[in-house]
Formats: sequence, structure tokens, C-alpha cells
Amino acid sequence: MGISDRKKIIGIDEDEEIFMVQKAIKKYCFPPVQVAFEVYWIGNFEEEEFVNERNILIVEIPKSSQRHYFQDDAGYRIIYKREKDRTVPDYDIRCIT
Repeated sequence: MGISDRKKIIGIDEDEEIFMVQKAIKKYCFPPVQVAFEVYWIGNFEEEEFVNERNILIVEIPKSSQRHYFQDDAGYRIIYKREKDRTVPDYDIRCIT
């Protein structure tokens, strides 16, 4: 977080982003996933795009032996999987609430 889709460093408010990630885990992830946060400070470089300080946040989610799923507000559960650089629903898995 703090890097745009175009790979430009835009920075974040790390406290707000950590709070939002933790809130989303509690609300939507079952069982909850464990995460580790690292904040990196990018200082004032001479290049034009780095004239101000910026923070980026790395959210590390270690591999788990459990299956985790997303549960929406209506109670539907979906398991997602990674395919290259995308996260997509795993339609081979059926979750029952």
C-alpha cells in the first residue's frame, strides 16, 4: 500500500491503513488470517516525484494450513485463489454457512 497501480510511490497514512486492514480481517475473513506489517519511509530524493516524505506499507500474510474464506454481509462465503497477478474466486470450492 502506498504504491499506485502505475507503480508510482504515493504514500499512505500507515496508522489508518493498518486499522482498515485489521478491521477488514475481523469482519470478512474466516477464520481470521494472521498478518505482519512493515512500514517503510521514503525520504526526500532529488527526483521530482520524491519531493515529500512518503510511507509505504507491506502487509505480509504467511501461508496457512487452514482454508480461509471471505464472508459478505449477507452470509455468503467465497474462497479466493491467486492466478498469476490476480485474485479470483475458486469456483471448485463450495462453502456452506
